[in-house]
Parts: sequence; C-alpha cells; structure tokens
Amino acid sequence: MTKLSCTKKGTCCKFVSTSCDENLGHRLLEMGFMPGEEILVVTNTGAKGSIMVKVKGSKIAMSNKIADKIMVVEDGKK
Repeated sequence: MTKLSCTKKGTCCKFVSTSCDENLGHRLLEMGFMPGEEILVVTNTGAKGSIMVKVKGSKIAMSNKIADKIMVVEDGKK
C-alpha cells in the first residue's frame, strides 16, 4: 500500500482508504473514490506540485497535499 502522491505517471492502482477529515472524505466519495475503484495516474508533478488522475472516466486534479492522504495499492495494469 502506498500514498497516491507517491505513484508515477501511467500507474494503475486501486483506492484503499483515506486519512482525512469528514468534509474532504465526502468530496472524494462524490468524485468516485470508493474502495476498490480503479485510478489511473495521468500526471504527477512531484512533492510540491499536483497530480491528475482518471477515476470512472473523469480526470481529476488535486494537490499532492490531498493525494498524500489517499492510500492505494498498485494494480500492475498500464
């Protein structure tokens, strides 16, 4: 298991859990971050930048500060 912020461009992974407050957890749930949901990392600019992922056919951009709170397991697909 690893933080979403640590995944590389092109990595396919599955959402496992999050460690955040209720408001952010609710927003992530509304965007499609549910346990077992497939996530494709489109871009990752590094520790102080941002990350773009594809979830349920939608591209979502977020800061790496938020991505630090999302735990995933790498799927092995590309």
